[in-house]
Amino acid sequence: MLPTDGVAAWLDALASPAPTPGGGGAAALTLAQAAALLAMACRLTLGKEKYASTHAQVAQVLDDVEAVRQAAQTLAAEDAQAFQKVMDAYALPRQGEGAAAARNLAIQAALEESAGIPLAVYQLSGLLLLEGGPVRILEQAGNPALASDVAVGRILALASLHASLENLRANTVLIKEPGLVSALEQELIYTDQLEQWNRELMEHGNTSPASGTLPPPGPGLRTRVGQILREFLPGT
Repeated sequence: MLPTDGVAAWLDALASPAPTPGGGGAAALTLAQAAALLAMACRLTLGKEKYASTHAQVAQVLDDVEAVRQAAQTLAAEDAQAFQKVMDAYALPRQGEGAAAARNLAIQAALEESAGIPLAVYQLSGLLLLEGGPVRILEQAGNPALASDVAVGRILALASLHASLENLRANTVLIKEPGLVSALEQELIYTDQLEQWNRELMEHGNTSPASGTLPPPGPGLRTRVGQILREFLPGT
């Protein structure tokens, strides 16, 4: 059953003139939807004995995408709080001894913290799309009846990656310390892959080209997901 009340409430909030939720939360929930679709494809593969030969890989993918989904939901909530801190910093008084300098410091600190949200969404989105990652494995080993759902999951993951780049730029254009901007941009680790993923979408539509032998089950992505959250969202 579609939880229409929750969806309607979220969209009403997004459409309202309130500053949050906004693009940051929308990008994070786009990633959460991508991971949820991939999780559905996993479960409907694991539930079929005819795909037993790939169950080990698919079970690992399920754990991976659920970790990403949970992280993305956390980031959607944290984005609103981070943006509020930026707004509060801009609202600080300018007048008085040292007030302007204190205000500027507060703004820059809030912007730096806020930039961590889109960076986390960016890196988590890429985890779903990497060669040997969840999307690629499900394209090879998943229940073929779910191929369109996996394809939509791939498109949503790519969309959240692009959206997070735009959200990051909205922060960095206001950050006055060039060294910090450079450090943030160094975290954009999928530059080369992004060109490939965009090209594949244009050339192959909703399916990626075949990518060889299915990899054996690995250590999984849950640990990496946790590392990304701790790096870009202190306190998690």
